[in-house]
Amino acid sequence: MTSATFEESDRFHVALTSRAAQASIASKRRSWLNVVGATYFAVGAQPGYLSAVGGEADALTFFVGSPWFTSAAFLQVVEAANVDYAQPEPDVSQKLRLFA
Repeated sequence: MTSATFEESDRFHVALTSRAAQASIASKRRSWLNVVGATYFAVGAQPGYLSAVGGEADALTFFVGSPWFTSAAFLQVVEAANVDYAQPEPDVSQKLRLFA
């Protein structure tokens, strides 16, 4: 996201702000939940992993990774349901609705 602030008629200041710096706490939690779930899924999908640990352990790896992704998806739904689209800059910190 880029914002420009004009200080004088011949000079201006441009501030660069990354989306990561502006992310809400829910977005950061959701990101980490996705990272953990993706790690389990990546390990479970490796070609040699199934033959090394067996079918039950491979299935357990995917099972352990799935709640992480499910939790991340729930946080994404909650965050999307709480955005006030009437504002020029949507803000998710005003109210919390669990179901839209």
